[in-house]
Amino acid sequence: RGKHSPFAKYLIKVLRENVEAHLPFTELSRKVQAAVYKNSEQKPEFRELKNVDSRGGQYVFHKKTLEPADAAAFQKASESRSKWLLEDFIMDFPESPLITKALKLPREWDWEEACQKNTILGYAHFINEYKTGDFIEEARLKQKELRRQKDQADLDKAAAEKAIKEEEIRLAGAKAKREAEELAARKEKERREETARLAEAKKKAEAYFPEMVSVKEGTFKMGSNEYDVEKPIHSVTLSDFNIGKFAITVEQYLHFADETQSRYPTWLEKGNKYHIETGKDNYYLRVGYSRNASTLPIVGVSWEDAIAYCAWLSKKTDNTYRLPTEAEWEYAARGGVASKGYKFSGSDDLDSVAWHSDNSGSKPHPVGIKNGNELGVHDMSGNVWEWCNDWYSAEYYKNSSVKDPKGPSSGTYRAIRGGSWYYVPQDCRVAGRHGNVPTSRDSNIGFRVVAPQ
Repeated sequence: RGKHSPFAKYLIKVLRENVEAHLPFTELSRKVQAAVYKNSEQKPEFRELKNVDSRGGQYVFHKKTLEPADAAAFQKASESRSKWLLEDFIMDFPESPLITKALKLPREWDWEEACQKNTILGYAHFINEYKTGDFIEEARLKQKELRRQKDQADLDKAAAEKAIKEEEIRLAGAKAKREAEELAARKEKERREETARLAEAKKKAEAYFPEMVSVKEGTFKMGSNEYDVEKPIHSVTLSDFNIGKFAITVEQYLHFADETQSRYPTWLEKGNKYHIETGKDNYYLRVGYSRNASTLPIVGVSWEDAIAYCAWLSKKTDNTYRLPTEAEWEYAARGGVASKGYKFSGSDDLDSVAWHSDNSGSKPHPVGIKNGNELGVHDMSGNVWEWCNDWYSAEYYKNSSVKDPKGPSSGTYRAIRGGSWYYVPQDCRVAGRHGNVPTSRDSNIGFRVVAPQ
């Protein structure tokens, strides 16, 4: 002890000599002991110090700590959050004032962990572990709140899923509706296009259909006293009917022949000598016939060809077309109920209403050039003979029916009426009548059609 103690002297000396070094305590003690032993009569002895104030020459180095040992152990256990270190502390320092706090630390640590996890299961484990005491009520409240939140989340999820499902259903419904509307729109467009197509086709087809004139029912005197086949003059009553304003034209007839690929006129029939391109006889070319002669009356067709055309036209129009009876033909040629009693159809001046041998230039002419008759029907006198539906009989007028006569029930020839461009004026009289075999395909014979009103 004291200012001049050899222990203090050599302690200071060793410390000064090792100021830069990290000198362990044991090394420090050894160096001080060696210096005192060598330079002093005092001999340090190592034994338990009974009295720190003894003057026996002993010295003791006592390390002063910042905290007591229990505090250090507690701090270490607390900072490491080690339950086994905490248990060591409790066993080593049972009398420490930190025991109470140490006993609470595991609960606090578990509570902090439970709060960090913040789950129903985490709080449940905490409650099951401690049952009562600190944080239990708060754990129950948090657990309850989490359950409420979970229930609400489940409700929200269910509501969201329901909303999504409803939206999917709505979208699916909207899509189905849109697709249905698009399909309906497409079908409607297709329907309109098809309707337009059919209308256009009908319009085009109708361009090839004959224009018809109404003939009202009436009674007239049929026949004449000029030739025996026209006798006797007799009364005939006819029902309403429609008759073609013109004879069937080349264009109208070829529309039928081209569509059916059948019953071409002689001048377009393959292998026929009168074929205008391949035949040896160009007669039809000389008188003006060709595909481009669209408004000439069709000729070179038989009664049977005319019947086939009527059947085709009937199917095309949903109407009933046929050849006129002799009575219908003569009634219409005379002008029907508007008749003025002309010798020819529409006039006593033949040249104004007909093409015949004296004015035709030895060829047929387009329909409708000459004046029409009282009904507005053209060319019933002259230009071309016209097939009638009846069988022809020179004696038929003697036994003719009074109401809508249909002609004989059989025969060899079919009736033709009206005269032609090649024949004399006398044949163009409205009362004139002739016959020809049904298979004849003469260059002077054509036809017109009738239909019911």
